[in-house]
Amino acid sequence: MDACGPEASQDTIAAIATAVGDAGIAIIRMSGPDAFSVADMLFVPGRGGAGAPHGLSSPAYVPGAGVPNGPESTSYHAVTSMASHTVAYGHLLDGPSGRVIDEVLLLKMVPPRTYTREPVVEIHCHGGRVVAQSVLRAVFGQGVRPAGPGEFTRRAFLNGRLDLAEAEAVMDLIRSQTDRGARAAVAQLEGRLSESIRAMREPLLDLLGRIAVNLDYPEYDAEETTLLQALQILADVRAQARRLLDTYAEGRILKEGLNLVIAGRPNAGKSSLMNRLAGQERSIVTDIPGTTRDVVETHVSLRGLPVRLMDTAGLRETEDAVERIGVARTMNALAQAELVTAVFDGAEPPSDEDGQLVRLLSESRVPVLYVVNKADVAHPEVEAALARLLPEKPLSVSARTGDGMEALVDRIAAVAVGNRQESESALVLTNERHRMQVAEAEARLAEAEMACRDGMTHDVVAFLAREAWVSLGAVLGEGATDELIDSIFSRFCLGK
Repeated sequence: MDACGPEASQDTIAAIATAVGDAGIAIIRMSGPDAFSVADMLFVPGRGGAGAPHGLSSPAYVPGAGVPNGPESTSYHAVTSMASHTVAYGHLLDGPSGRVIDEVLLLKMVPPRTYTREPVVEIHCHGGRVVAQSVLRAVFGQGVRPAGPGEFTRRAFLNGRLDLAEAEAVMDLIRSQTDRGARAAVAQLEGRLSESIRAMREPLLDLLGRIAVNLDYPEYDAEETTLLQALQILADVRAQARRLLDTYAEGRILKEGLNLVIAGRPNAGKSSLMNRLAGQERSIVTDIPGTTRDVVETHVSLRGLPVRLMDTAGLRETEDAVERIGVARTMNALAQAELVTAVFDGAEPPSDEDGQLVRLLSESRVPVLYVVNKADVAHPEVEAALARLLPEKPLSVSARTGDGMEALVDRIAAVAVGNRQESESALVLTNERHRMQVAEAEARLAEAEMACRDGMTHDVVAFLAREAWVSLGAVLGEGATDELIDSIFSRFCLGK
């Protein structure tokens, strides 16, 4: 068997693995069977920096003088001679002319201990578009083809280094917006979700085997006992699936963020509240009602949760055409909200607009946090009137002084994650595809439990249990179609 694995690709690919732009370094990643031989043609070890590769006695190299024995020579095996997982200092040539492109570090990795389980070379050159693109063109000039989006990770999946859930976690980690989101992605990349899925599948596979024996050799087991045992196994696995599904609300927010709309009548302090939450001046604040004419957005991290804050135009009847458009956009934002912070002025008696907002929010299914702003200048009679108007006790804050803001942030985070206590070891489901597959498995398990209780035949129970087993396996990529794989990896960035 080839060192790259039974499904190793026959071509070699390359891409810039770092963001394009001004930077200290850029990394060009190359993977495939010809990675080392291509690097041999372009890389000349030097005697500066980290020195020549370990164990290699290379001739001195003078920049501009060409490669010893000529750049086209296949007898110069600087990279091939390197030990795996070592770094060499030297120069990278453009190939045909032997012109030096840059002073580089080259990292060699021999399979199977590589990201793709193929031969991998990384060329670390100076950052900047011109240098990195020049190195990449030199690599392509040796017959290497450009990597597609996510193709390195796709090869890692096809070569068995990662299952599909772990591969998807790579992109989640890159795109994570907060520490908590990154930790959830790392847990999945380390196989926590995969371990959980396998722990559910193992007893189902054992059950399928036992039912098969029961069907083939009925004289060795009583039907009632088998169905009772099956019921217990199915119930245990279903409970695990249910617990995993219950984490998805939090997981989706960790991955995609929470849409939080700040609503209220003009001059209630919505913009000041948004600026306080954002920690910067995002919305214009004046004493003139109706200053906010559009939905102002910003993204923040609150208790490690990514939140999309939307400051909206005040809800009121107005003759101003522009303000009417702003009110219409406020209504649209409320329709998209996952949490609404309804702001009321603690220094002014409740108005008709306040009552309209309460009625509007009471008819929606969106969670609402009622907030009375301007606590530093609030009047007791106003607070009493608001207490009669609002359906629940509001939070008292002052966006101007910051009083009460910590409690508000705590409430936002609690609503977002359903009051779950964060734990470093907690597994959170973040991917909609995974949720759908686990939900499908849970539904089949429920049907299998019912079949056991109804005393149905072994083959019916086995069919439903197998369907659940297959659905769980789909999370890991078992039976994945080319279309699904293409869809998943097409969303990856180049170089990953």
